[in-house]
Amino acid sequence: MENDIIINKCRSIRNCIINIRNAYPKAREIFLDSYILQNSVVLDLQRAIQITIDIAAHIVRKKALDLPRESKDLFESLYKHKIITQEMCKIMIGMVGFRNIAVHEYRTLDLNVVMNVVENHLTDFEKFIQEILKAN
Repeated sequence: MENDIIINKCRSIRNCIINIRNAYPKAREIFLDSYILQNSVVLDLQRAIQITIDIAAHIVRKKALDLPRESKDLFESLYKHKIITQEMCKIMIGMVGFRNIAVHEYRTLDLNVVMNVVENHLTDFEKFIQEILKAN
């Protein structure tokens, strides 16, 4: 039952990634000119990142690990307890920072950063899933 929670959340991350890939156009100019596409992609990125935070919080709570003060602390705890690698910890802390900007400072969100995440870092979500599933 506990693993079902994680598995379902992993499925939700994968659905977000599929949505992002379907929404993101092949030409950057189309993305830059379309607020609707930008909004769709950023919203699914936020969701995917939030779900990774939820997974981390679930594991920290389930295993009674260090109490976090901030979302990034969850990933540091997972690293400290050898649930994820140091590289993945750094990646996820960066994703949390991206999410915070997207949620709280949307007007200052750099679309070049969004495009970089979509074009070069969507696979990081799958790597996170693999590390989590391997450890659980």
